[in-house]
Amino acid sequence: MTDSLKISDKGRQLIAIALFFLALPLRMIVMSITVEGIADGPTRALQAYLWAKSPSIITSGSWLPGYTYVTGIFSFIIEDPWLSTRIFNTIVGSLTVSIYFLLLLRIYGSNVALISSAILLFLPIHIGMSATSLTGISFLFSLLAGICFFIKVSNAKYHSSRYLYLFLACLSVIFAAMTRYEAWVLLPVFPAYYWWKTGRIKEAIVIALILFILPLLWMLGNYMDTGGNFLPIYEGATKDSMNLQISFLQAISIITNRVSSQISLLLVVLASAGIITQLLDLIKTYKNKTNKNLLENSKEKLLHLMICSSFWFFIIILTMKRGETLRDRFLLFGIVISIPFATLLINKLIAYIEKFYKSRLVIVLLTFTIITIVLLNRIPYRPLFYGVQHPNSFNPSLTNIKKASEWLQTSPYRDQPVIITKMNWSSLFIPLYLPSIRSKYAIIYEDNYRQIAGILERVKPTILITQESSEDRKYKKQIEREIGIIKEENLIYKDNSIKLYYLNINETDNPNSLLQRRSNLGTDSLPIAATASGY
Repeated sequence: MTDSLKISDKGRQLIAIALFFLALPLRMIVMSITVEGIADGPTRALQAYLWAKSPSIITSGSWLPGYTYVTGIFSFIIEDPWLSTRIFNTIVGSLTVSIYFLLLLRIYGSNVALISSAILLFLPIHIGMSATSLTGISFLFSLLAGICFFIKVSNAKYHSSRYLYLFLACLSVIFAAMTRYEAWVLLPVFPAYYWWKTGRIKEAIVIALILFILPLLWMLGNYMDTGGNFLPIYEGATKDSMNLQISFLQAISIITNRVSSQISLLLVVLASAGIITQLLDLIKTYKNKTNKNLLENSKEKLLHLMICSSFWFFIIILTMKRGETLRDRFLLFGIVISIPFATLLINKLIAYIEKFYKSRLVIVLLTFTIITIVLLNRIPYRPLFYGVQHPNSFNPSLTNIKKASEWLQTSPYRDQPVIITKMNWSSLFIPLYLPSIRSKYAIIYEDNYRQIAGILERVKPTILITQESSEDRKYKKQIEREIGIIKEENLIYKDNSIKLYYLNINETDNPNSLLQRRSNLGTDSLPIAATASGY
């Protein structure tokens, strides 16, 4: 492949550093002028904060523990859960652009590496998610770092630094595997590549055991704690589309629409064509075995192709289960790992143009053309940056949420356990504003009698935070089914639509209610707070 830019080792290092310092302020600006969007991010941030307050080994659950450990440790540096995980992702997201450049430089050369890195530098979904607490950014970074280290160690001879790179390679991939389940599909690729590249089968077997041990232990922990369920996340990941099984072609259509809403449709077409072209080039290379250097380099290209195709295969299967409920953020790794296939075709165009115009400006002009196409595709359809929102876009507003939280924090009720109705998911921000309830709250978000009864039994709340809306009134009625009618005289705070109730109800209209059952059994009733007079 023609490489119009010949970069020295020192030049590579300078470019990698420059990419980081270009990416960081852009992502910091977006983080500073936005608020994290309504998703799993605030819950992730609070989870990391609570883990840091009481560190432990997590052996089971739906969410994998790797991200909690790392962001929990980072919260020792920046304790505020509003900021710590977002700052962590901003730094990691900026580093990703540099590691991406170094990886592609090793596989494809400077042209593809520079164009692809420039696209990632300004890629809206990557910028937006770098300003959130979501796992996708650290997952992307760790996998790219793992690929980079595995390529480096597979090409290294026996010396002391080789084992350091092997350790870093395994550590990066293990972190990815303990952060998101998508990495599990990719795990076999790494020891297989190492064996193929080095011929060291015993080392490859050891690598495979190291990479698979933690996922296996995680499944065993789930099996023991749930009484037979290895992966409870599977039910949660597909519950929105229960009994829904769409076809392969429908899944492809959904994925294409989602990807083209994050990058331009032109880039999607170029990437798809680039994958086919790359596969044909690799087949041609292996048929013609005369050039040994070309054969060796093709192994890295095949590794890239295998990782890309394995990931998209997983996403297709997931989409066939979830249908339209597939989230755009699940596609970040696939988008980033596919971009080089589009730039491979652009590089071929560059090579053709350079036959007539011997100028390095060609690559610069084409790079900015692609960046412009990527950015302009996002503006007309939806908010530019995925995962973040304007502070005034929530309902109820963050101002009202903050006022209610600050009132409760300074009231006699501040140490009481709390339940919160969904409130258009603005409820996720209440524990971030309200430190005193971070370890003793629950959010009611499903109109499910058994779930609500279980939450009330576990949390034993004395405060209800809700708002006046048809959805939240529905949840409130379900709560009343368990604890009895919540009277207006128990209202202790109201601001606009937000209401706080004190759940001090000793007699109920429901003889089977939670409080009445406790009374009949002689067990403790709900704790009694100070009088609400004056609030």
